Amino acid sequence: MKKYLLTIGVFCLLGLAFFLFAPSKQSSLASKATSVIRADKKDNANISSWLAEKFSWAKFMSARNAQGAAMPQDGGRITAGDFDFFSVDQTLPKKDEAQRLFELYKSSYLGSGIKGRVILEAISSLGLEKSTENFRSMQAILRSKVTDDEKIMLVSLLPRFYSHDNSSGLNSEILTGLKDLLRTNNKEIGAEAASEYSRFGYFSDSESILEYARSVGFLGNRSYYGELAHLLDYAPQDAQKRIIDVIKSGDDNDYAAGILVSTASSQEILNAFSPDALASLKEFLSTREPKFSETEFGGDQGYNGWLWAMAMLNGVRDGAGWYQYVNKELNNDTSDPRKIIDVLAVTDEEQSIQLIRDFDRAGALEKIQQRIAAYTAKNREDPNLQYYLSQIERKIKEARAKK
Repeated sequence: MKKYLLTIGVFCLLGLAFFLFAPSKQSSLASKATSVIRADKKDNANISSWLAEKFSWAKFMSARNAQGAAMPQDGGRITAGDFDFFSVDQTLPKKDEAQRLFELYKSSYLGSGIKGRVILEAISSLGLEKSTENFRSMQAILRSKVTDDEKIMLVSLLPRFYSHDNSSGLNSEILTGLKDLLRTNNKEIGAEAASEYSRFGYFSDSESILEYARSVGFLGNRSYYGELAHLLDYAPQDAQKRIIDVIKSGDDNDYAAGILVSTASSQEILNAFSPDALASLKEFLSTREPKFSETEFGGDQGYNGWLWAMAMLNGVRDGAGWYQYVNKELNNDTSDPRKIIDVLAVTDEEQSIQLIRDFDRAGALEKIQQRIAAYTAKNREDPNLQYYLSQIERKIKEARAKK
């Protein structure tokens, strides 16, 4: 099993490398790579390798932009040494180094385009001090003739000064600044501004801002419905059903459905929903049950999360209710055995062990094991299935050992 997982890991890394540097990828993928890098938490020990990766991507994109759709003759593989115009001092605290780089950017790379964007990426990763002085500097830079490459990063940095208690006193200016950025002709800047605005809470113009962003092409349908789904967490009761109904009526709303599954999994959020909103959400998600592959057991298809969300929407609020719901839905001869495999293998460790213990106490575990064994007998060559079965077997042993 370890050998198998190692092999999978190697292929995943190779796949990532291909994604970043494959000649067929279009320049729009730059933002995707950026978002992945930005999401990672990096310590000082890893910042150099991150910068090397980012430099390579920036140089690669710069070369593509200069040559149109053509690739550089070397295939676009660039070393960090080709982008050695600045370095990160790993001996300094992150915030201090972020501040140093911000001063360097303002003094030497303001308006430099892709180089400025790379420095701002490094600042973003390190974490800039949320001081009023830094906020004012960003405001001034955004109002200057800075390049779109730099603005894209600045738009993502600006909202970090926002605080839900408005302790900085800057919230109103941040929201106004994001709305001002919607006047841009740059699609990526407009999309970033609209998305950031919608994530801060529900405001009287939140829905109209997102609708405007979609109407001018900043947001496609997928992103538009996704942002509405995020907005729902903050929406007042008189807006909840309306937002859900807009998502339900749209095309390309699978991404939004996934977000709503997470929403429905939170008791705190559901407690704030109106009865009409709950009914509409339940109706929508009941039609979005994740499907399993016809060729192999992939595991964690989102089914477990979806089932938990549906249980919550049906009034389940504790472990006993969860057991009763799963037993009713999955412990029968007509349900797909892959569903119970997914639930027992993927569910949170403590929760799944308790679920197994409940099945065992009720005398239902043997029947479940028989159904799993019957399915396994027909799919012995599926390595994914074997891994998840091993997880279930381990949990059964632990559940029985804790009796």
